[in-house]
Amino acid sequence: MSALETKVAALDEALRNRTAELARVIAERDTALTELARVRAQLDERTNQLTQAGQQLTAHRTDRPAPHNEENRPCPYPPSRSRPA
Repeated sequence: MSALETKVAALDEALRNRTAELARVIAERDTALTELARVRAQLDERTNQLTQAGQQLTAHRTDRPAPHNEENRPCPYPPSRSRPA
């Protein structure tokens, strides 16, 4: 085998090794992208649940009339607290 043939054989082997390594990295990337898509779907679902809960809470709060004081103005403090001294 000539020096040139030896060099070509070594380069072919290096190319096969790099190709195999690239295939492994691509497979890992695809696995990571699949996991990312799953996590994003979970995040979207939880975000939607929180948005719906917030909308329901807001709707519940606006269903009740605001408390008023003797002069028919909105109270400056929540009704659960006692008046300041």
